[in-house]
Amino acid sequence: MDRFHAYVTILALAFLLLAGCAQNAPAPPSSQATSAQDGSPDGAAVPPGGNGNETAPSGVANDSAGASDGSGTQAGAPEAKTYSGTFAELDAMGLSLICDVRYTYGDRETSAAVHFGTDSEFRVESPEGVAQCDRTITVIRDTRQYVGCSDKDIIIGCDWFKSSYDRDTPGAASSFDFSTVPASSISCRDWAYDRSMFATGGNICEMD
Repeated sequence: MDRFHAYVTILALAFLLLAGCAQNAPAPPSSQATSAQDGSPDGAAVPPGGNGNETAPSGVANDSAGASDGSGTQAGAPEAKTYSGTFAELDAMGLSLICDVRYTYGDRETSAAVHFGTDSEFRVESPEGVAQCDRTITVIRDTRQYVGCSDKDIIIGCDWFKSSYDRDTPGAASSFDFSTVPASSISCRDWAYDRSMFATGGNICEMD
């Protein structure tokens, strides 16, 4: 009987010990504690500015891609390269350029479009020059100049007048004179060379 009572006593003590351990066990972690807040892996709040791993929301430009400067273009985007100088200086560069030249013809202010090519050639298109032309086209090739009209023969039977061009006075030809135009009146930018701009096909009439 004494053994039975001792066995019961031991079972009772074991039950009490198990009940006490269950009451003192830590509470299971809540879902709020285990979920990261605002992108923080440990649940801590992320300060303004974030942790550097955020993705920009759709429709918002990321600073690393260049922010808009308010003009519709992105800050940091490369701009088209421009050039300025006197006509002689630009001609000596040997670059393919398209230029706007503002000058005086007679007593009128006007402007001409100039395309610089390669091999000492350039083309001038201007509303002034030859009276019967809507626009006068002049193509300079080395020491020769070809003058024609944009819309018709320069004279019956002639598409171009061909004459000499003095390379010692750059920009001075029979239909224009840019030799004294200041650099502030000439603006240029890069241009993809197109040989067809310097074509002088058709009937050429010698003037020399």
